[in-house]
Amino acid sequence: MDRPQVGDQLHKHESPSRLASGLTHSARLQDALSGLFAGGEDAQFQYDQAVEGLNRDPEPMMVAIAAAYGHCSPSDYPQRRALVIAASRITHESALPFLASVALSEVPPEAAKDPHSFSTVAEETIIRTSAVDAIARYASAGLQKAINLLLRCAESPAFSIRRAAVNGLVASPEGQRLRPRLEALIPKEQHFIFNLKQVSVRDAIQVKDPTRHLSKNYEPFNGQKPRIRGSEPKSDSPKAR
Repeated sequence: MDRPQVGDQLHKHESPSRLASGLTHSARLQDALSGLFAGGEDAQFQYDQAVEGLNRDPEPMMVAIAAAYGHCSPSDYPQRRALVIAASRITHESALPFLASVALSEVPPEAAKDPHSFSTVAEETIIRTSAVDAIARYASAGLQKAINLLLRCAESPAFSIRRAAVNGLVASPEGQRLRPRLEALIPKEQHFIFNLKQVSVRDAIQVKDPTRHLSKNYEPFNGQKPRIRGSEPKSDSPKAR
């Protein structure tokens, strides 16, 4: 019989937010962002490693992603979209609540002074469409929660979000049954979206001169490319104090 424990004893328990490698899920998320958006000859390897890392502990990782997204400045569009993309690479359905909160959130009014050169509505729509596309992957596997979420997204006033939701629903196992309901929901002049299909970039028609339809006053963007926090190249050299 085991001897009963008496008195005060200190039992050491590892924090669930800290991994055996010594990195928190927040730190691992930054490593994953670096790999997801890496370039160079080993970009595919880094990408695969990042996806594997994100799925190692999906539920705590989603907590880290949601927390990081919540701390983002609303105008930090590259970082916000990067976090949505990171969530979209997690194959556990614990990602759905976060993706739903992004996809179903209202698009704020246009805040840019010149929306023709830069549009905050466009940036916000891209972020939400990325979330809808991620939800669609779960719907394609027949997950009813995801299908129900896409039905709500299909009512969005934003065309791009509505289009992504409809495409995801049509491609789901429930697509044929839901088609009449969707056709009644979508304005007739937009029914062409039912015939849209995703193709590989390698199979897409390439435009020889993509600038030929631009305005004569068009000026190429020469500013600094926005950086995603966590994607900066790492340096082995010690930092100066």
